[in-house]
Amino acid sequence: DGFELISQIRRTHAMDQLAIIGLSGSGGSVMSARFLKKGANDFIVKPFCNEEFYLRINQNVEMLEHIESIRNAAIKDHLTGLYNRRYFFEVGEKLFKNAQRKNFDIVLAMIDIDHFKQVNDRFGHAAGDKVLRHVSAIMTSRFRASDVIARLGGEEFCVLAPGMSPAHCCDIFDTLRQTIASDPITVDGNAINARISIGLTATLGPTLEATLDHADQLLYQAKNQGRNRVVFG
Repeated sequence: DGFELISQIRRTHAMDQLAIIGLSGSGGSVMSARFLKKGANDFIVKPFCNEEFYLRINQNVEMLEHIESIRNAAIKDHLTGLYNRRYFFEVGEKLFKNAQRKNFDIVLAMIDIDHFKQVNDRFGHAAGDKVLRHVSAIMTSRFRASDVIARLGGEEFCVLAPGMSPAHCCDIFDTLRQTIASDPITVDGNAINARISIGLTATLGPTLEATLDHADQLLYQAKNQGRNRVVFG
């Protein structure tokens, strides 16, 4: 029946993920209370008018959208739409510990946009923001949903890729580098060619922080070797 259906659905879909509206022509407030107790978001007594039906649906959809916007504000960078630093460490710690415990591969990359300050100085911060969004969009398109892509701050990004093969990760990230380099951004008639440097490692340190520091050192090597390159170690 409807009560058992709601109970089954709520085992896999929380109230802030899926709205359920109960419908019944009998029971009144008692029936409504039972539906809500089982996990329904709302209840409509039949017969109902079309206006009420659509208002209830719109209200529940708006509630889900509002919750989603609050959740995104907490875990995502407002400019790029990538995960923020806080979320990266929260989820990254769990993935890292699972990799240590279950002994599966995990790849970590530190990424920095080369000469980004020059973009801001020459073309303005609005152009710099557009470059950040452009690079972020390409990264999002190049990686899997299971990979954690975050903007750590400024023009610095990080990718944590569980299950990525160490034997192929250099090719994957170098393809990313080439894609960004070959796709200029046009701002007010000016073509801006973004370049990135990448520090990449598949070697697990004792902690996520230590592994991140190692990837950061590799990133500095990429910068010192002339930028626009991947250094793996």
